[in-house]
Amino acid sequence: MTVRVVASLRAGASGFGVKHMALEDIRTAIRVVAAGDALLAPGVTRRLIEHFADRKPAQSQGRDIGCLTEREREVLTLIGVGRSNPEIAAAL
Repeated sequence: MTVRVVASLRAGASGFGVKHMALEDIRTAIRVVAAGDALLAPGVTRRLIEHFADRKPAQSQGRDIGCLTEREREVLTLIGVGRSNPEIAAAL
């Protein structure tokens, strides 16, 4: 299931539920996503946390950020300090 959740989120999904969700929980999820927020069913959240907690840090997986441009590093730095997209655009 975790692979499907990650693939769905990468494809642009704003939420992920499970088949056995109660009808009222499905209604709430639809309202949350329609309002522009994101929502994951609690069981999905737990599995995602377990999945990513078992991963080694990106650097030890052989990912090299040295291939990023200076501008990409600036953007990542601003993301890292919590800036929003409009704040990043204004800063750059």
